[in-house]
Amino acid sequence: MALQKVDVLALGRSSLIDNSNAAILFSANNSVALWSSGLTYAQYNVVEYSGTMYRSKVASNVGNQPDTSPSQWETMYVGVKDGDIAFIVNGSASDIMQRSGGLWRDLGGQPATVALVDGQLTPADAVVFLASDKAYADIKYTLRRGTGQGQKREGSYQVLNDGGSVIEYAHGPYTDIGSDIQTTVTWAITGGNVHMQYTSVSQGQALELKYTIKGWT
Repeated sequence: MALQKVDVLALGRSSLIDNSNAAILFSANNSVALWSSGLTYAQYNVVEYSGTMYRSKVASNVGNQPDTSPSQWETMYVGVKDGDIAFIVNGSASDIMQRSGGLWRDLGGQPATVALVDGQLTPADAVVFLASDKAYADIKYTLRRGTGQGQKREGSYQVLNDGGSVIEYAHGPYTDIGSDIQTTVTWAITGGNVHMQYTSVSQGQALELKYTIKGWT
């Protein structure tokens, strides 16, 4: 059976240790992640927002909240949870991801990758997770400009929250290669979610975040 690139399917569900009844999603052309208001999505990109999977109906889709923008997003699957699996159907860049701790991760344990906006002048979400799921979170990351290795930062954040309105964080030791990455990260908590937000100076180069996250209540 040939699977069209734009198809998204969902079948069953289960826990991380029992995939006999897990939801299986086929994403068209992007790594599945939580929706971010500051990112631009291509047509057929798949995101999660508030426990529901959505697929972009249009190109250059930015700032349109999926649950209130039916002209830009179509609902694909309601009630996603940890243990669900996504197959990223994208030629040589195909991948398998699994939802764990409220986030979508490479099943092989590789870091998640997020394309950030060059010249993002107001704080925008880069990573979002449930406050109640991770009262403590340890995030290791790299930020990179362009396609080479000449402008790069590696570091970590330790984040504490009370599940409601109070959040504290520390930026652990970090290392820069080349000139300053000119990207600022801040943390906020709102609506029961923890938000890793960023601003960036326009340099005319693509900006990429890679990260891993561990946490517990």
